[in-house]
Amino acid sequence: MTDDDIRGFLETMASETDLSSVAPALVIRRARRRLARTIALGALAITLAVIGGVAGVRSLTAAPAPVVHPGPTVSSSTPRLPHNGLIAVANGNGIVTFDPVTGTLHTLVRCPGVCRDYSQSGQTSSPTCPGVCTYIRSLAWSPDGTKIAYFQSYGVNDMLIVRDVRTGVSRRLTCGIQNHYACGLGEGAPLSWSPDGSRLAFGMHAAVYTIDVSGKHLTRLVTGYRPQWSPDGSRILFEQIVGAANIIYAMDAKGSHRTLLAEGNRPTWSPDGQRVLFDAGRAIYVVNVNGSHRTLLAAEGYAPAWSPDGTRMAFANYIGAGASRQVPKTLQFWVANSDGSSPTVIFQESGCCFGDLGGPTWSPDGTRLAVVLIGDSSRNIPLFQEARYRLMLMDADGTHVKVLGTSYPFRPAWRATL
Repeated sequence: MTDDDIRGFLETMASETDLSSVAPALVIRRARRRLARTIALGALAITLAVIGGVAGVRSLTAAPAPVVHPGPTVSSSTPRLPHNGLIAVANGNGIVTFDPVTGTLHTLVRCPGVCRDYSQSGQTSSPTCPGVCTYIRSLAWSPDGTKIAYFQSYGVNDMLIVRDVRTGVSRRLTCGIQNHYACGLGEGAPLSWSPDGSRLAFGMHAAVYTIDVSGKHLTRLVTGYRPQWSPDGSRILFEQIVGAANIIYAMDAKGSHRTLLAEGNRPTWSPDGQRVLFDAGRAIYVVNVNGSHRTLLAAEGYAPAWSPDGTRMAFANYIGAGASRQVPKTLQFWVANSDGSSPTVIFQESGCCFGDLGGPTWSPDGTRLAVVLIGDSSRNIPLFQEARYRLMLMDADGTHVKVLGTSYPFRPAWRATL
């Protein structure tokens, strides 16, 4: 504001003021105070205008705020596959584990032993549990990989045992079980853990039983053998001999509401629990859990196994030599999609492989397979000696084949680690 502006302002104030009642000095002081307020308000207005202009310029020149796009939605039903842990396998001398990467062997359970090692009462023997261990077979890791269940033979009787691999403590669940082969429990007599790890299902005296891992609540469910718990724990598969046929059933976990699924052998649940894979007449089939839509997947094969994610299956097949156990055959292992498409031979060996000890075992992450071969075309070993059994490991495409050990005649159990 210029001097002329101030002079004009004072003159205006003077003309508007009644000088007859107010002293001239007081009039001037009032005018100056009004002038000072006016100047201050003008300066404030100018400052706000400048600030607003700068902010406007910055808003025009600044980079736009980033737009955040949501990531892909992960379904809660998408399976998270575990890592590959140790491979456990049994023979007449005990249970050993192999590291699938290094091949390192570790003895987990040694046989022979004495009954007091596993008896809750601590006594060395009993009429139903003689004190000398003669054989171990049938392995199953608990779902969390902290325990392993197995049958241990004492003379003509077997004991069902659960061992905590963290502490080394073993618990006897049953004693005096009749020998496996009299119970119809061949091919490693599969034990099956409930998904929550609280119970075991198994065959005994041609019947299916369940028992708590504490050894309590031994319950007979049904006549049959080879039980297998469903992934959600609500149902159990089992097999039953009816006349000359082998029938596959499903029932609830209490033994009721039985459903006939198909005539066949070696059933196994799909990972989602909606279908059952099995072999029948040397062919591979799948059927829904209500028994509908039985579908042929492979015209030749036996002992099928789902991959952990349910997208593929692996199975074995013999070529030649008919049904004779005494004549060497050509053994093949196949991998195909779960609908039977794109079947591929991943392994083949001629002049070996007597008998029928079950098919391949998938690694927990679905990248590898463990198999047991009987006989060896490269060595002249008498028929059915344990040295003829080879535990082999290979990638799911048949590459990187490695022999982990010999003298292990039973199907291995692969531990999952989360």
